[in-house]
Amino acid sequence: MAPNTALAVLIILLLVTFATLMVTITQGHGEVMSRVRRVIITLSSSCFVVCVIGAFIVKSLSASSQDNDGELIVARDKAGRVVEVSDSSVWTIGRTVSFVTTWAVAASSVQPITDNPKVRRLHYEAMVQVTDPVVFMQTCGPMPGQVDTAAGNLQRLKDTLGYQLFEFNNARSKDLAKFYNPLSTEQTKELESMLRNHLDEALKPKGVAFVRLQAWSVE
Repeated sequence: MAPNTALAVLIILLLVTFATLMVTITQGHGEVMSRVRRVIITLSSSCFVVCVIGAFIVKSLSASSQDNDGELIVARDKAGRVVEVSDSSVWTIGRTVSFVTTWAVAASSVQPITDNPKVRRLHYEAMVQVTDPVVFMQTCGPMPGQVDTAAGNLQRLKDTLGYQLFEFNNARSKDLAKFYNPLSTEQTKELESMLRNHLDEALKPKGVAFVRLQAWSVE
């Protein structure tokens, strides 16, 4: 059972127990309580305490994501193998938990190789997304002994993207000389297509995929 589900069940039991307890006490007001009522109250009180304690235990033994739209929780066993991925919560007992931001943007610039003096330096930003968090953590996750943080995982994603942008600039430098007008829809689509073809192939083994060309300009 997932931590959030377990917590929800405990809260429901807590509310039902509290309601039962209140009804029993109200019925016994102003008269001598029967033995049955005293037993019900005792059991309800005990259940109430158990539910409260259980809720605290569930919270302490689980980790929850604070941003379901852009963050995943990856749990690994003692051997470093990914055993669970969730966008809400995971159990932490006997596990190492990592918070992974699923998207990143990196900027790059290149001076195209050309004899044309009109060609200016090209600046652009590309966005990528983690499509396979298991593969990403296995290939780009923290090394043994390295501090594992959400900021660190985001930086590793940005570095992975940045590395491939340098490779793209080197491989397609001559082709990039054709781009001079950021307001041209045709040029924007062509540049984005070039980036997609390169990054999807290069980043697939890392569990990452190209999303879009965020922006570009020339100087």
